[in-house]
Amino acid sequence: MARAFLGLGSNMGDRRAQLQAAIAQLPDLVAVSALYETQPLGGPPGQSPYLNMVVELDTDLSPRQLLELGQFLEGAAGRVRGTRWGPRPLDVDVLLVEDQSWTQTTSWCRIHECGSAGSCLLRCRTSLPSSSHQG
Repeated sequence: MARAFLGLGSNMGDRRAQLQAAIAQLPDLVAVSALYETQPLGGPPGQSPYLNMVVELDTDLSPRQLLELGQFLEGAAGRVRGTRWGPRPLDVDVLLVEDQSWTQTTSWCRIHECGSAGSCLLRCRTSLPSSSHQG
């Protein structure tokens, strides 16, 4: 098992509900950060702010499998890939997978440059009862 951290964000529709639906589908959920709001980085002007959170998993999934899970969750939430860095009902980024190298660059979030996600990783210790998040 490895500890993995995913960043989830939404800036379309009921942002909180989108995030709640996504975490309800995550396997091996250990903890979640507090919600925090950020302005969009790049993309078309006039986008709404993102509501974000970081989740911690204890998982056997590889970084590639976590990316595929994130893309599945994004599609289930209605994300259509079109405008680069455009608005989306759900965005899932693989931030960190303990003891594993990850060179995929599909995410805007370069964790070493991203104060919000980085600080949320440090605060992602609000443990949840595992029984409340079994899939």
